[in-house]
Amino acid sequence: MHKIGNDKSRKIDEDLHQLAKNLLDDVKEEFLIELRKLTIDELLELKNQIFEETDQFRKFVNEEALLAKQLILKNGLNCKKFYYGTGNICNWFFELANPNFDNKSLSPKDRVLKSIDEDKWCSSSILPADRAKIESIQEELKSHFYRLRDFIEANSNDYLILSEMASQIYPLAVLIEIEKLVFQFKSESNILHISDFNKLIAKAIAGEPAPFIYERIGNWYKHFLIDEFQDTSSLQWNNLLPLIENGLSMGEFSLLVGDGKQSIYRWRGGDVSQFSELPNLLHVTDDLGKQREKILIENYASKELLQNFRSDEEIVHFNNAFFGFIEQSNWLASQHKQVYAQAKQTVAQEKRGFGIVDIQLIEPSDKDQMNAKIMEAIQIALNEGFQYRDMTILVRKNGPAAEYADLLMANKIPVISPVGLRVSSSAKVQFILSLFRYVLFPDEKIYQFEILRFLLDQQMLPKLSLSDYQTVSSELQQSSLGFSAAFASLLKDAKYEIDLKMLSHFDVYELAEYFIRLFGLTQPDPYLHFFLDNIHEFKLSPYTQLADFLLWWEENKLGLFIDMPKGLNAVTIQTIFKAKGLQYAVVIFPIPDNSLITKNKKNTSWLNPGIERLEKLKFSPFSINKLQNTRLSSVYEQEQANSKLDDINLLYVAMTRAEHRLFILADQIRNKDGKSIPSPYDGALKPSFLFRDFLANHKECQLNDAHFRFGKMVSLPAEKPLDESGFYYLKSLQSERWRNYLELANTEELADQFEKKNLQNWGIQVHEILASILTVDDKEKAMNTAFYKGLINQQEVDMLSIYFDQLFLHPSLEPFYTSGALSANEAEIVDAFGLIHRPDRLVFFDDKTVIIDYKTGKENEKHKSQIFDYAQLMALLNYPKPESYLVYLNETIKVIAI
Repeated sequence: MHKIGNDKSRKIDEDLHQLAKNLLDDVKEEFLIELRKLTIDELLELKNQIFEETDQFRKFVNEEALLAKQLILKNGLNCKKFYYGTGNICNWFFELANPNFDNKSLSPKDRVLKSIDEDKWCSSSILPADRAKIESIQEELKSHFYRLRDFIEANSNDYLILSEMASQIYPLAVLIEIEKLVFQFKSESNILHISDFNKLIAKAIAGEPAPFIYERIGNWYKHFLIDEFQDTSSLQWNNLLPLIENGLSMGEFSLLVGDGKQSIYRWRGGDVSQFSELPNLLHVTDDLGKQREKILIENYASKELLQNFRSDEEIVHFNNAFFGFIEQSNWLASQHKQVYAQAKQTVAQEKRGFGIVDIQLIEPSDKDQMNAKIMEAIQIALNEGFQYRDMTILVRKNGPAAEYADLLMANKIPVISPVGLRVSSSAKVQFILSLFRYVLFPDEKIYQFEILRFLLDQQMLPKLSLSDYQTVSSELQQSSLGFSAAFASLLKDAKYEIDLKMLSHFDVYELAEYFIRLFGLTQPDPYLHFFLDNIHEFKLSPYTQLADFLLWWEENKLGLFIDMPKGLNAVTIQTIFKAKGLQYAVVIFPIPDNSLITKNKKNTSWLNPGIERLEKLKFSPFSINKLQNTRLSSVYEQEQANSKLDDINLLYVAMTRAEHRLFILADQIRNKDGKSIPSPYDGALKPSFLFRDFLANHKECQLNDAHFRFGKMVSLPAEKPLDESGFYYLKSLQSERWRNYLELANTEELADQFEKKNLQNWGIQVHEILASILTVDDKEKAMNTAFYKGLINQQEVDMLSIYFDQLFLHPSLEPFYTSGALSANEAEIVDAFGLIHRPDRLVFFDDKTVIIDYKTGKENEKHKSQIFDYAQLMALLNYPKPESYLVYLNETIKVIAI
């Protein structure tokens, strides 16, 4: 409600998800320990104190600025009459006089200061009378300025920090409550999240020179290898250190393998400084830590692996030059330069004389040109003898992967992509979903608009296209028939009549196929094929209604992808993260500025606010980009430096995946007014400026003003062609009405099949309902739930109600279902071999433990053996005197005591 009241997003699910992730983060555990000590009441008390202080600050600034604003208006002046017209001292007063002023307005800019420092107050085109008015009030305006400036300088540090804390106080309260729920869930389910293990180990070994829990491991294993060390978190490293120390103290060696230039998982807790500072340990202050550091230093030997066995000579030389240039530039912060100090690699003998790096500069934001250059790169590679399977397109984020996958598929190029082939990204799939929603909610205009837009975009309405969308929409809105009736009439006229009454009887799969046929979507389309598979998967669940499917789809759509067959001759599209450690003959790397930049706006850091009067709140999350003008600005500056290193490392990983061909597509920087735009070193990394500055020294490789090529075309040894004889390419999407193929079966055969099927269904229904009944009091609720889910009809409700009464009142079973009985249904028991056993029902008494297993059909010795095993397990777990009962749920109920 706080976000809604402040005109922020109403979608709180993503905020809650991001918030809850703090509970799983190794790095944030030390801060959460302090947070757990606070009660909600204490947090609300802190909230009131923070809000009171920020309100007082804003009130003073607002009132003082308002006096200046009133003085200006009283004299019939406006801000255009002051020096510089905009962004001047008048604008500053007016901005701060607004009760909702932005904190960014607090610091006066250069134009404001010129009025004070250089006595520049009036516009050059001002009338003499207005000049006289400004001169008559400028001393009074100066007084208001000085009072504001002095107050802001004295108090803004605390205010800006408190203001950020105010925005985090409600999330903190929610976080406390979420953790309670998570803790309760883990306790009740007897489970731990995988993120808990490192924390538990760290807690167990803290301050222990020879941790007991490592005694067996340390005595059994002598050598340890930690790969990808640059992405190891501090918590993981500190947990492994005792093992490394133990091995070294016995004269055995261990191996740490990593590359600081490939550190791209900082967001997972990876800390490249941990690697680059070896053998020193970070943040060591205690004696035990210093002792371990001393052992590491004494046994440390560094070995640089300089030879590149992957890439051809020209690619290696290009990357040596490019990343050497970065290491010497201002793009890389001084504290990170050592990461790239040893970036230069040598070339394997068999790779000499080969390789091409092709760089083309694209007009910024020109997607059509970018797409054309991607297609051109693929064609060049094909002409050189490479196959689709040899190529990859690397992207920073999932969004472009989906766009490029659509581009290639539209051009009949086969694609493999773990991120770009999400079923929900298809316009046709979205269209079918809009039709589903229209069937459920025929009067909701939003779904009718979605259907209309698709039909116009695909030119499926006679003589109309997407450019007619506004016109057609207006006509429907103004129709005398009413919007919904006019929409239905439009579809009918286009031969797309939708009989909502008829369709209400269709199941989800049948409905999807009906719409595919009705709208002629029968051309081969992998998205629709897999969408139908997804519907089939949904139908295996007990929920079969259309509304259930739409809910299931929203919960699962992000994890549903087109699954391409292995061995397919197809271009791979993947993120740089997925490509790490892999290699491809041809790498195509489209890298517009907005595709790479790490977004800082969601980056948070848990910090001590350093405000003594808020001593109970020792740590709070801060948005890092809000810290720039506070005493915590060093955190902001460090984050800026770290973010640039992240982005440079992403460049490095992407540009070192290629074996033979590397195509780079970057934004082109144009001069402004004939002058070169200086590189913005203080801001986020911009590949366009990076390549511009680097290529300025490589004119010998320039083909034209936007095209550079390193290396010469040299034929490569021919590869064996791919055998595709096992693949079959569909020519159409098959869809037929199943009702056309119905035949009457032999009556006797049908009766026999129904008898078997009904017996099976009976067992499933009874089992599922009993699983949700702990005592006799739960019967009605369980029956109603099954009815509303569509598992049973009203006739079956009445029949099962009588049947369950017979079960719960059975002389041998009645005590096990009475109100207040302590019981568990389908509880998991893990044996000594890790196998899971799941008896249908356990009932716990002080002097005994009752085990009940439900069965249908004929009695079987295996049933007795199974429940006997359950009883033995309960005895091994020290539960008192296990009693076992087999309950056969047939036409009559039979109870067998084992």
